[in-house]
Amino acid sequence: MLNKKQIQHNFSQSASRYNQAAELQKLWAKKVANSATSYINNDSYILDLGCGTSMISQHIKQNSANFFECDISFEMLQQKRDKKSFQIQCDFENLPFCDNSFDVLVSSFALQWLSSFQNNFIKISQLLKNKGSFIFCLPTSESLKELVIANKETCCSFYFHPLPTLNEVETAIESTNLQIIEKKVELIKFEFDNALQAIKSIKEIGANYSDQKSIINKTQLRNFDNFCLKNFAGVSKSFALSWEVSFFIVQKNH
Repeated sequence: MLNKKQIQHNFSQSASRYNQAAELQKLWAKKVANSATSYINNDSYILDLGCGTSMISQHIKQNSANFFECDISFEMLQQKRDKKSFQIQCDFENLPFCDNSFDVLVSSFALQWLSSFQNNFIKISQLLKNKGSFIFCLPTSESLKELVIANKETCCSFYFHPLPTLNEVETAIESTNLQIIEKKVELIKFEFDNALQAIKSIKEIGANYSDQKSIINKTQLRNFDNFCLKNFAGVSKSFALSWEVSFFIVQKNH
């Protein structure tokens, strides 16, 4: 079971610097928003699951009167200056909405925090009206693989939250009355001066979830960093870190 209080704490701590640090998240939030636009009318009811600092809603041009945003962190919600949408602090695994409430659901870089994909996708599908659409993206299991491998090979004790596989996401969708309209997977590499800088970049956006208390000494850190630089060098001989981003558009069909 995920420690939701720890997740909430981490994102709250990073809220004030999130927009500056989350370059990949900003890019994909805009892609989700652009894709969602063709499914949204002025009278549509829209819900953003795990909205963070409202990166999606700022790109939605339609009337925002019926736009709802939820996030586990109150501090994240507070970062939005335009308060036209309805903002609700809640865990998106326990949403305060009735079935058949929304025409469009959106989410970007949030669903990886679901404790159960299959159970939650059933609940998510119930929120949608018939013919409603769900546009979302999330990092999947090939993300951060360099750090995970280095962690194992150097016997370090960093904790990396296990990300769902593409198959897990597809299986969860298939367990509902949602139909896949579009799917694409992109592998993106970011370069850092070293591996520890890459880990810091994850911490800066609050994604450094861990229930474990561990001490990593300087020798371990040096070995970890050297392993990454030796085995996962980028174009400029820096450290290259992978993100696998899976994007879906699905539609509810009774």
